[in-house]
Amino acid sequence: MAAALTRQQDFSAYLPTILEGTRECPRRAPLFPGYLFICSPPTARAIKTIQSTAGVWRVLGSEGAPQAIPAEVIHGIRANVTRVEAQGGLGVQPFDPGQAVRVAAGPLHGLDAIFLGQRSPGERVRILIEFLGAQREAEVPLETLERARAAPQEPRPRRSRGRGRPIHA
Repeated sequence: MAAALTRQQDFSAYLPTILEGTRECPRRAPLFPGYLFICSPPTARAIKTIQSTAGVWRVLGSEGAPQAIPAEVIHGIRANVTRVEAQGGLGVQPFDPGQAVRVAAGPLHGLDAIFLGQRSPGERVRILIEFLGAQREAEVPLETLERARAAPQEPRPRRSRGRGRPIHA
């Protein structure tokens, strides 16, 4: 869409993207999904050109006029994207959803769990633990998790009823 706009007119388009995903499979994704910043003259023809571009649903604004965003705001977004990229990206997770992990600290210390995912960057992550005979979802800080030494094992099936008496099927 941005390439189409810059080819059609002398518009400059900015789609802020940021690194996210997992360490094994990082990917670039829009910082504001569904939004594209365009620098164009505020003429009716320019707005019509933008609105007729494939993939554009509507131009944000009020009372039929597009909403102008100050250049300082765009510069601030660019600076923040650069800063976050320098720190390794946004929410790059060391674990994949479904991966076996172990809680290394906190009240759930020592429990094996399954990593479910991260709600948003900088927040707690969701895990699935076996607790009181049932699987339960819990939220813990990402830094309290480590890779599990081995996947949680199923309990061995019983071979006797006790005192050496075998179970007959």
